[in-house]
Amino acid sequence: MVTVNAEAFPRKVEGTVAVPLPAITASGSAVKLSLYGIAWVGHRGGVVNTPPELAADDGNGLQVHDEHSQSVVFAGVHALDGATVYVENCWFADQTVALKVTDGAWLAAVDVTFNRSVYGVLVEGGGTARTDVGGELFRKGGGTVCGVINCLFNGDHYHAIQVTDGARAEVRWCHMDNCLIAGMGVDGPHTFLAVDIEKGPSRTTYMSRARTVAEGGEYWPMRFALRQGGTIRGLAREALKYGWMTNAHTTAEPDSDSSFEDRLRALAADETFKVHCPEDGEFGCMFRKGPEHEKTDRYGKKFYWG
Repeated sequence: MVTVNAEAFPRKVEGTVAVPLPAITASGSAVKLSLYGIAWVGHRGGVVNTPPELAADDGNGLQVHDEHSQSVVFAGVHALDGATVYVENCWFADQTVALKVTDGAWLAAVDVTFNRSVYGVLVEGGGTARTDVGGELFRKGGGTVCGVINCLFNGDHYHAIQVTDGARAEVRWCHMDNCLIAGMGVDGPHTFLAVDIEKGPSRTTYMSRARTVAEGGEYWPMRFALRQGGTIRGLAREALKYGWMTNAHTTAEPDSDSSFEDRLRALAADETFKVHCPEDGEFGCMFRKGPEHEKTDRYGKKFYWG
């Protein structure tokens, strides 16, 4: 079933409670939905500027800050219960989640632009393993699968891409800017993210901009954040550029873990390298801060490019 939220946009009111709803919902294994050329703007008066764990729960497992600073549309597109959805050449802004994939659904996003969403793409596990879609990642994958190809994430995002609860995703040739915590988050046992694993130079880029914590200090958001059993895979040549830490949040400027880099140097450049985070731990992936990575935008603000 495909539902377009026309009658209740931008929200459904139940008593005194405003319930945010997806703009488009695709549900059921029989659904094959393709979306082209859609521009969708949520209803939000300001930017996301507070990490979700510091805000109130919206009752749907996501966080809202207040009715003036957070989209009242729960998701631009929500694929669930085994649906297959293809999204190409679309533009989403001011969403809680622009594209959400859950409960055994499959979604591919190609040439999509994401502006100012808490999560650009949110992939959550559940459902039955998929065997009907191509590619090594998809054949081995769990219930929920997502591919993100040649997409632009402009921020502000908590994570541009978040993969949780045993879901599997692949990212190729994307650009991510202005994230609050990390460009990509991978949380939970059996949760898997692959980034640019085809041979050749990586074309996924990441820009880190300084953020201010409540005490007034400064921090630089990470490239990747792995938590509680998450796994990420990339090419050895590219992973050497990242700077891995075994405890992502212990210090403001954590040191790289040399054991990872020793393993990487022992691999051929085009071999894949997998980082698995223990279920009771957190791994982070920063970026090199040498002068070759430091840039200035047209407004004179510094950022790090990787």
